[in-house]
Amino acid sequence: MRYFNLFVYGTLMSNFHNNTFIPKCSKKTIGFITGNLYHYACGNYPMVQIPKTQDQVTGSFDYLNDYHKQVENKKDSLPFNLEFGRVYGELYRIPLLDNTEKSLREIDRIERFNPNKNNQLYHRTLVPVQTPN
Repeated sequence: MRYFNLFVYGTLMSNFHNNTFIPKCSKKTIGFITGNLYHYACGNYPMVQIPKTQDQVTGSFDYLNDYHKQVENKKDSLPFNLEFGRVYGELYRIPLLDNTEKSLREIDRIERFNPNKNNQLYHRTLVPVQTPN
């Protein structure tokens, strides 16, 4: 089976209201990414700044292609940058099933994600996630 990996923080985490958009068949583990966590006062929600790397891969509305990008980039080509801190959250392994794309589109909608616009607050970006395993 193929899985789409999705790291979340803030309202998409367990016990928060937007977690209902994560498919129930997903496997969850705790983890952290390298970045800085901020509180965006105008929208009253958390934001994360991640280190810029040449290997940075940004998500799209083609979720199957994004899955292939995840697989291709599993080599440790996206290094942790110690100038940034740790942002803790949850890593979901979402099975690529018929209803997966609908769930991911709903998450993108509530986050106001549009890969065709440069001036947006939310970007779905491929980053390394450190987990207990």
